[in-house]
Amino acid sequence: MRAAFVALVVLAATAAPAMADAASEAALLHDLGAAGCVIGADAGADGTGQQQGDWVVLGADICTIRLPDVTTTLSFDDPEMRGLFSTLEPAAPDDPYAAPPGCYFATEDMGMALSLGHGWGPQKAYQEMTRFIAAKIIAGDIVFYSDDILRTPPGLQRIDGECGKVPAIAKMRRDNALMLEHFGAILRAQGQAITCGERYFPDFTAAQEQMVELTGNSDTNAWLGIELLFLALGAGWIEGAGPRAKGTQRPPLCHYQ
Repeated sequence: MRAAFVALVVLAATAAPAMADAASEAALLHDLGAAGCVIGADAGADGTGQQQGDWVVLGADICTIRLPDVTTTLSFDDPEMRGLFSTLEPAAPDDPYAAPPGCYFATEDMGMALSLGHGWGPQKAYQEMTRFIAAKIIAGDIVFYSDDILRTPPGLQRIDGECGKVPAIAKMRRDNALMLEHFGAILRAQGQAITCGERYFPDFTAAQEQMVELTGNSDTNAWLGIELLFLALGAGWIEGAGPRAKGTQRPPLCHYQ
């Protein structure tokens, strides 16, 4: 079934106009873009992409990587979710090392809360957690933000509603929007630079440098790599990742030699 579907996708992407409807081709490539422009190698891409292990990565001239279509059934208002975010507390004026004000997410407690609230096992709870976080990053409701790589954020931070009333909110929203806008270019560059099985996605330093180069703005989120990681987890691009397993990254996050 997968081979037949992928073969249809490749045909639609490469056939002459007389053989494929332009609207259908665009729709298929749009869907592929959300999958990281990656298809199964069993389709036989015939020069339309580069084979990487069990995958074929379509080139930028054929396919534009876009944000993954991550959906979640969870909500900030779910009973088990309400206690996972701290309330908005003011900054401590006399403590230069205090966490900035914000509604921070107790990620380490979420798996247990979801297991108890929904009857899910640890792996299911982990998957739903990462989908929720990825979906909320895409929606602009959660960030992992600091403008200083030497200052680690206290955690994932909710920035919608009352939780958005923090001093750095303008920068947070700007940098989130820029990361989402340039996600495809950053991901493709990371995938070309990282060898699967040798290095782990993302390369924090390279991602930061890529963002500066793409935007011309040196004052960007120093920790955008964490957001990229959660997007990859939510999209399912790190296979086997779970509460006790780091998982195996695969294209489009990396390439095979």
